[in-house]
Amino acid sequence: MKDAASSGQIWGDLWLLLAVQGLPVPIVLCYLLFGSLPPVGVFGHFWLLGLNVFLVAVRSALCFAIAPSYDTNGASGKWLFWLSPLADPLAFLRILISALNQPTQWRGRKYE
Repeated sequence: MKDAASSGQIWGDLWLLLAVQGLPVPIVLCYLLFGSLPPVGVFGHFWLLGLNVFLVAVRSALCFAIAPSYDTNGASGKWLFWLSPLADPLAFLRILISALNQPTQWRGRKYE
């Protein structure tokens, strides 16, 4: 609810969302594909990779937890559900765009 929050709170929420939803999958994929991570200090790689693997594991466990809630009996492409963590960085980008966009009109009222 960006209209009911201060700009500091919005930026704090965006930072948290980036850290726990936007970056873990790209960081883990970067490590798996290229075998390295950006430089972050002496022991930074171990902690950076460990934290992000943990966050991806939690996100994957969430998929297992909510999978029984969906009726996939007649669905085609039901395996795509398991790829949903890969969409998390895109979801963060969409939320960022929405948070930065200030509406100029709502229900016929114009704001400037």
